[in-house]
Amino acid sequence: MIKAIEIASYGSIKGTIRVPLGNVTLLQGPNATGKTVICRAIATALTTDGVFSVQSCGQVASKVAIEFVHQTLGVIKLEREFRLTQNNPESEILFAQNEIRVNGTTRPDLSILSGLVNVVFLSSHGDPYSTSSGDLREERFFQIAARFLGYFDESSDAAKNAVIGILTRINYRQDRAFRKIEIRDKRLYFQHWDKDALFQYESSGSGDKALLLSDYFMEAATFVGQYRHVLLILDDFPTLLVSERFFERYRQLSSPNVQVIFTTVRDGLDEMLGVDQIIELDSGSNGISIRNIRSINCPILTTIERKIESYKSGSENDFLEEFVLPALRTLGFLQVRRVPYHGVGELGFDIPLFHKQIFAGRLAYFGAQVKTGNVGSKSSGVGTITELIDQLKKMLTVRAIDPATQLRTSVDYALAIISGSLSSDAQRLFDDAFEGDRRVVLWDTHRFASVLYDEGVWPAILAPLKR
Repeated sequence: MIKAIEIASYGSIKGTIRVPLGNVTLLQGPNATGKTVICRAIATALTTDGVFSVQSCGQVASKVAIEFVHQTLGVIKLEREFRLTQNNPESEILFAQNEIRVNGTTRPDLSILSGLVNVVFLSSHGDPYSTSSGDLREERFFQIAARFLGYFDESSDAAKNAVIGILTRINYRQDRAFRKIEIRDKRLYFQHWDKDALFQYESSGSGDKALLLSDYFMEAATFVGQYRHVLLILDDFPTLLVSERFFERYRQLSSPNVQVIFTTVRDGLDEMLGVDQIIELDSGSNGISIRNIRSINCPILTTIERKIESYKSGSENDFLEEFVLPALRTLGFLQVRRVPYHGVGELGFDIPLFHKQIFAGRLAYFGAQVKTGNVGSKSSGVGTITELIDQLKKMLTVRAIDPATQLRTSVDYALAIISGSLSSDAQRLFDDAFEGDRRVVLWDTHRFASVLYDEGVWPAILAPLKR
């Protein structure tokens, strides 16, 4: 991934600034503090054919140094020095000077870039890869959309089918909003279910087309991120798209190889975006400067923990229905349902026999007992460690019926799922009761959140959970 970027003499950046990057970085500040300038510099330095700013055109050479940590190549320092030129406001921006060095050695070509990272830059301010006030530049969009997927001949049928494939996946996530999606002459056409004619994508609000554009590249980034590092730069999109749909769609972006940079003038978006690095920018007579840098350790894990802890004072039924059951299904467990009753007949189960294939031909059977709040060490009473231990022991002795095969089978693992934690005394009693018994698994808030995070299912967990 990219650890840090140094930018010198680019646009309104007069000297040199160093921007450390996390997995998800938020550039925050009022208008005209340099958020877009930094994004343009990064995108220009990391692409082979994209130029993103006229502000740097002139005699001064710009320099961008990027620190990578690559899985196979190790630590890499890439430096790109360039000067841009433009004859008049209507003419194309070109590289008047362009030199690239890797660990101090000059490279004769730019092929190293495509091997390190795949970049897409989307802006609400009107750049070649982006939207212009939300207006989708379709021909340019299709060219970049195809190239992002690895197709440099965007007129080929393979490129068209690949782009349509991504759009179709988005369409299904939106409950099949369109009957048909086609590309004709590098333009997108859609067909409503209740109409025969195709139409070009139009909307009443400027945000709809921008949302389609961001939808595409977030979906494509998940796909490309399976085999290549991706840097997705969304300049002012959280500000432009003040919609829960955008944040829900972003939370479905699931790939450890996707690094994201957001910019916004709004406050309070860091938790919604799962940010682990916040860069607060300022500007003055000396140009752009960094006012403050805040690093947040594992923000996603903290957000999941907060989600689980929100049920500490709630009802056990709400925790079961709204969080635990959907989470277990997201983890790949099958036949997950709750018991229809409480009392003697539940035999220690809140979630009766469910299963998961742990390797080919081998199903493991689970049962679960669910508690809300912290569990203490009192000798009796509802919600105590004594009650929980008794329920788990009872669960392990029962031969339950597998609903899929209607055969009786024993529980392989008994789960205790808690929206709080055990007190120190309760933890000792629990350990004494099940010492060495690997069939009993305790998921308190931290352990449950860690499982969801480590298994990579957190996007679905943070998105609104459905029963």
